[in-house]
Amino acid sequence: MHRQGFPHRHGGSRVEYSYQNPCCNALGGFCFGMFLLFLSIVGLWYNEGVAVQTAQSLDEGLQLVAHVDSETLDPANHGKLVHVSGKLEGLPVLEDQELGLSASASSFERIVEMYQWREQKHTRNDKMPDGSTRTETWYTYSQEWSSSQVNSNHFHDAEPYMTNPHAWPLRSSSQHAHSANIGAHKVSSSQLSRIGTARSVGVQALLEGTGKAPIGIESSKKKKDDMSRTKRRGADKSVDNTAARNKAMASFNSYNLQIRGGSLQSGNPGHPQVGDIRVSYRVKNPQQASIVALQTPHGFEEFEAPSGDVFDLVEEGIHGPRHMFAKAQTELQIRTWAFRMFGWLAMFFGLYMLTSAPLAFVEAIPLLGGFTAGVLGSITCLASLLISLGLSLVIIAAGWLWYRPLITLAIMLAAMIPSFLGYRNVLSCRAQQHPQPPQQQSSNYSNPPPRQPTTPTASAPKPRKKRLPEPSAPDEPPPYSYGNVKHD
Repeated sequence: MHRQGFPHRHGGSRVEYSYQNPCCNALGGFCFGMFLLFLSIVGLWYNEGVAVQTAQSLDEGLQLVAHVDSETLDPANHGKLVHVSGKLEGLPVLEDQELGLSASASSFERIVEMYQWREQKHTRNDKMPDGSTRTETWYTYSQEWSSSQVNSNHFHDAEPYMTNPHAWPLRSSSQHAHSANIGAHKVSSSQLSRIGTARSVGVQALLEGTGKAPIGIESSKKKKDDMSRTKRRGADKSVDNTAARNKAMASFNSYNLQIRGGSLQSGNPGHPQVGDIRVSYRVKNPQQASIVALQTPHGFEEFEAPSGDVFDLVEEGIHGPRHMFAKAQTELQIRTWAFRMFGWLAMFFGLYMLTSAPLAFVEAIPLLGGFTAGVLGSITCLASLLISLGLSLVIIAAGWLWYRPLITLAIMLAAMIPSFLGYRNVLSCRAQQHPQPPQQQSSNYSNPPPRQPTTPTASAPKPRKKRLPEPSAPDEPPPYSYGNVKHD
């Protein structure tokens, strides 16, 4: 860390201090958390709708697409979704007018960088005993290559010699082909811009080309074919190549540029100074292409599927329609899951800001405020993580239920089958482990058990019932008599 007053090579630095009110920070965090929560809910719902519509459109396109011959343009296919693949022809020669370099490509880009001073800002936050936050800010300066203008007038604490030039001798530029052909079919500039990837190419390779694709981009077989074709053309072509090289070298000298590796650079390459420039090139030169789009008399246009989505598919190389639609589906899934992760993270940070806003007041409590706020902050972080995960899954499921109700219900029923079978298996295992005890006979004669019916046999006579003697009345004592009077 550099400090003002100390000598150093790359400039000075300045330290600034600022204090922030915890109540203002809590209110700002609460409002921003509400915004993130709303944005995540709307974004997750919208993402599911777009994913479902695009997937349905791609499935419909795969059912409707028809492969056509690239060498013939059949008017019967106008207004239909077609698939064409073949060699990409008719690429124009794109030329850098200032430096005289050219290449036959769909995109030709010149990148100009200047060695400049750049300011870097550093901050550090410290918690104060009263709950406020002290922010320490300082600036450092360094020299580096940059393709954009760095305005040194906005530096905070720069030395007088830390100034960047305002005028550039050269600026970055790019050129693009307006059209090309695949057989009899015309490819538009917007479709060409999505075919292939740009590659860095050295200046020496561009000098050796004569309006063709630069060396290092083509395959070895293509190089041999071009070399044999150049030999058959004679010495006139080599004369034109020499003239183009001399013109380019003169342009280099006018800008004080020298070939250093694969680029052009002014000044001393080993010790660049502020104001030196460096020039490099990127070229896009696809040789073959495959397209799935709506055929028209003037070329290709985007196809509108019955589901409402509009698309056209382009890819470098020779590929069939199934491969192109499968790749589009894979890219859609990757994009959908990326937006889901982004929506979940936005929801997590939104909930965390909402729940942690009151902690600013807890932190202002003397002595135990910092420790209590730290514990509660960990709890709110974990709770926000779990709640955001569950809520995002609910929103995604609700989106599927809204946009694809039949498929969602089928998936839910299929998911319930293993749970139902597992529940039945658990019940059967419990029944085997804990059998029910046998019922004991009740001694209550008011509800006796039913008698078993018996069938009499001929050999066994019925037993006779023995008649018990009737009980006799007890003997009564004789009456007492006293004279003629009887007393019972």
